[in-house]
Amino acid sequence: MFKVLSILCLLIFSAFKYQDLFLPYFWDEMAAYSNAVLYMMDHNISLLPSSVPPEISFGHPLLLPFLLSVVNELFGYSISLMHTCILLISLLLAFGTFLLAQFISKNNAIAFISMVILLFQPVFYAQSTLVLLEVFLTFNIVYGLLFYLKGRYLLASIFASMAVLTKETGLVIALAFLVFPLFDYVLNKNKEKLGFKIAISLLPLAVFTAFLLAQKSAYGWYLNPYNLNATKLTINSILQKTWDYSIEFSFVNQGRFILTILLLLSTVVYFKRIKWDFKEKSILLLLIFTFGFVLFSSIAHCLERYFIVLMPVVSILFATSIYRFVKINKFLPYLLIIGVFIIQLNYMNDYKKFSDVNLSFKDHIKSNQMLFNYINSGKYSSDTFSFSFPLKQASIDSRVGYVKKFNFHSDLMFIASYKYQIYCQPGNFDSFKPDTTQYDFYKEFVSGSSRSMIYIRK
Repeated sequence: MFKVLSILCLLIFSAFKYQDLFLPYFWDEMAAYSNAVLYMMDHNISLLPSSVPPEISFGHPLLLPFLLSVVNELFGYSISLMHTCILLISLLLAFGTFLLAQFISKNNAIAFISMVILLFQPVFYAQSTLVLLEVFLTFNIVYGLLFYLKGRYLLASIFASMAVLTKETGLVIALAFLVFPLFDYVLNKNKEKLGFKIAISLLPLAVFTAFLLAQKSAYGWYLNPYNLNATKLTINSILQKTWDYSIEFSFVNQGRFILTILLLLSTVVYFKRIKWDFKEKSILLLLIFTFGFVLFSSIAHCLERYFIVLMPVVSILFATSIYRFVKINKFLPYLLIIGVFIIQLNYMNDYKKFSDVNLSFKDHIKSNQMLFNYINSGKYSSDTFSFSFPLKQASIDSRVGYVKKFNFHSDLMFIASYKYQIYCQPGNFDSFKPDTTQYDFYKEFVSGSSRSMIYIRK
């Protein structure tokens, strides 16, 4: 029954997300990841780092752009196809969370609740159609964990290899597979296939080493210097990031404080009945992975969307705690989930601040669409507009989704000699304000907290 309900939930989720399949790209989606796909299609489809300039790839591995390029070559490029691919990966990720929770808890109800909690987290709902790396990375991590716990170590290593070829953060799951057999041996005296487990866990590390060597050969560095420079090893920075992201974002923000309250309440009420077996295989592996991810994230450059990686594990934790209330009434866990869902609907959009972890990104797209519709009306066909991040690509490539045929000229160097300059907030307006000694405000397009502006030369 629960598998049928799960499939029904996935279909309902897909129906709600259908309209998002046709949205233009925005921000990192436009500047980097969809841009990498388009660059490959225009030049050479390859996994090698040299196939995409580092200013587009940011030095990340290229598995996702490679796979999307192949799909678009086979079926014909479209924005909707790109977003549909990510949606399908998101649905498989959600179902993988169901399977992982089912295997760990041996309880179909907990598995179902875990999947439902994940599906309607604002960060998951927002990211589930965006051409970014995090959903695909999380997909590989969840299936890697699932197959490892099931004893299918080769499949687990293949998914871990795909994770490291998606983003450097994938190293966490690769290292977890290497470390886990040693912990399992020390704590549980488990020698079963110890040598094989360690040997097979070296596969994703070998794959990542090959990527680093290829990148060194292509660009003279192993890891992007920009990303390395953003790394901070100070205690204050590590503690602050751990609180801001691993704790506050994962357990408090976006209405998750309600789920955390239920988690704490059920832990207190049923404390004596809970089996605290941290040596158990599935719990031990999830603890090692989670610790590794939190540590990695506390050192490296962080954005909120990166923490979608923790959401499946957090969702399973929340679901397990909520299901304990079945002892009071068999329908209570489901009533609680409905209540939490109603509360979290209020966090699906942030009307005061742009973010790609909720639906406020649509306002950014909408204000930019209004801007391009205006300047592309034909009135400015002989004029040049200066663009910078995040709208550069939108001003020169119709495949990005804002303009089908350009009726204006674009300057990507942001040279002050041209008549018009384009600013958007969030965007270049936050980085450098218009030079009001040379330019006057001309026109503005607003949607929610996002603004797109035209300045005209005096």
